[in-house]
Amino acid sequence: MTAPVQILLLLAAQAAAPPPPDYFPADFATPSVRCPYRSTPQPILTEFQNQWYARHLQAAGEPSLSRAARDGRSAVRETLRFTWLPSFDHPVIIRIETARGRSRLIVRELAGAGGYSPGEIARRVERALTADEDRALSALLTRTQLFAGPPRDCRMGLDGAQWLFEGVNAGGYHFLDRWSPEDGPAREVGTFLLGLTGWVFRAMY
Repeated sequence: MTAPVQILLLLAAQAAAPPPPDYFPADFATPSVRCPYRSTPQPILTEFQNQWYARHLQAAGEPSLSRAARDGRSAVRETLRFTWLPSFDHPVIIRIETARGRSRLIVRELAGAGGYSPGEIARRVERALTADEDRALSALLTRTQLFAGPPRDCRMGLDGAQWLFEGVNAGGYHFLDRWSPEDGPAREVGTFLLGLTGWVFRAMY
């Protein structure tokens, strides 16, 4: 299916559903990102992307992390969330909550497709991270500096997957959006988090 048809189907599904909560900061709509193939700055998230990502998060029953940062909840709890939206495969949302030195893994896989309608929750995992897993993740985040790069890198394609990361800690709300990364921090961290699920995926793209 071509990209224009895919977009039209997704827009039609969005129009038929109630608007999702405010998952992302309002200023993400302000043109601020310089892309090499555009003459004017682009927003971190277009309205289409905002609605697309939010629909999947809402279907998974996920909270708004940007709102949590605004409300000051990051003072007592750190959160890392990875939203994986492969065009033709099931979306997966992975959240790690850390409080009082303990980390918990919360995973939801949706029955739909990442490039289309999210569907309902198909399977889930909730468990505490082991001490080794917690140390490995902490070391990985320290080494890769996941959120040090620009929030958006302007890459896009007809098919593939969005790799969306959000973080909340004492420093506030952090965001990173990449399209089908083949290497780099997003690929490393996303692959590690998908491995924590214990599930087998047809492909990681």
